[in-house]
Amino acid sequence: MKAMRLVRYFILISALYFASATALANELAHVVFFGGYGTTDAQMKQWAHAAAEVAYGPTEKGAQGRFRYADNFDFEAVTLPSGHSEQAAVVADGEAVINEWVAKIDRASRGTQFVLVGHSSGAAISNQIAKRIADKTKIKLVVLDGYVPHGLSTEVSWYCWSAVATAAPSGEITSTAKTARNTATMMLCPNYNQIKVSGCTDSMCLHFGLVNLNAAKVGVNSQNFKTKGYEQIQPNLVWLNMFFKVASPPAKNASGSSN
Repeated sequence: MKAMRLVRYFILISALYFASATALANELAHVVFFGGYGTTDAQMKQWAHAAAEVAYGPTEKGAQGRFRYADNFDFEAVTLPSGHSEQAAVVADGEAVINEWVAKIDRASRGTQFVLVGHSSGAAISNQIAKRIADKTKIKLVVLDGYVPHGLSTEVSWYCWSAVATAAPSGEITSTAKTARNTATMMLCPNYNQIKVSGCTDSMCLHFGLVNLNAAKVGVNSQNFKTKGYEQIQPNLVWLNMFFKVASPPAKNASGSSN
């Protein structure tokens, strides 16, 4: 009788364990985007909404279709909580936001994944959150032409991105290459990535090309970036592709196109 009870207890515990593991495996990763200097709440809401609507991510080698971003991530965007762009001032003004997100991530169940993304001065906020959370395995950190993080635990995987208007070899700025405004700083990162943004001839346009594919179309420059940076927003999510889970591609319908 006692042996039967032990067997039932073992079965119950196993079922609960596997149910929990399955739930964690199926949970979407949370992309938290921190906008830079001059961003507004309306712009951040527009970016997050548009990011969730981006249909497809990278093509897997040998796959017949592509993975949906919505199958892997949900999106939230946070306005810079400061009227400054300097790192120390942004951190000082942003303590409440930093503490709020540290608490959220610390409360999240083990296995929950967050991709913290800081664009421009917003990296001052995301870098601090990454430094302060208790369980570093919950996060990945992405810096988009912003501040290089310092003093991070080696447990944190972090990546820096910048943009060029003229193709240049990785890690090299040519005399003819137009680059985003913080490219030289980004190149100091051990995990540095560089993309080409077509149509931009201004460093601020390239700076925003990392987050808005229409930056060149709307004519973002150093004078109008506060109003134009997120205009006609079409999120550039190339920096997110490395975090896709391995999954089956979307099914094809009778016409041969993906659903």
